[in-house]
Amino acid sequence: MKSRVQSETKLKYNEETIQPHGPRKAFGIIEFVQSTQGDQAMTGVQFRYVMGHFATGIVVAATLDEAGAPAGLTCNSVTSVSLDPPLVLFCVDRDSTTLSAFLHSRAFTLSILREEDEAVSRRFATGEPGSRFVETPTRTAETGMPILASALAWLDCDLHETVEAGDHRILLGRVRASGIGLVANEARPLLYFLGKYRTLGL
Repeated sequence: MKSRVQSETKLKYNEETIQPHGPRKAFGIIEFVQSTQGDQAMTGVQFRYVMGHFATGIVVAATLDEAGAPAGLTCNSVTSVSLDPPLVLFCVDRDSTTLSAFLHSRAFTLSILREEDEAVSRRFATGEPGSRFVETPTRTAETGMPILASALAWLDCDLHETVEAGDHRILLGRVRASGIGLVANEARPLLYFLGKYRTLGL
């Protein structure tokens, strides 16, 4: 299953789409009647729909490719892992054309996007890889990997470990530097929920 933001496939969240194994409605809530055996196993569409109810922030994960050019993608499968040492992970589709750059450079950054950065998120999710950094100002910290100048906050990491996980690769990073954007006190994060971009209703 592709990461929800990385995927270019648009799924319609309606009963026709999510009903192959007959969800039942209980108290107005769709409940999947599932078995883990045979053809009753949960489908990718159902799994994506359920996980789509978990609201997330959005980051641009960035690195340098074999030629030293910036490479990056949009991702919302991100989590902190450890405080001591400071570790963070994100997940990349194993068919992503950008994965090889992360594995080659052995370092990456995570730039947390602001609510004004929806166009940036879309460009890094579906745009041509070679044009994603066009008109996108960046800076560097410890590893030399690109950090989006407009980021709400950022992490700069060495690649600590990689793990094969189904149709994705988990990239675990040890944080070497981090920071908060200059506009962080006034900015709000860009969010993703049920297949759509959202903002905080504060």
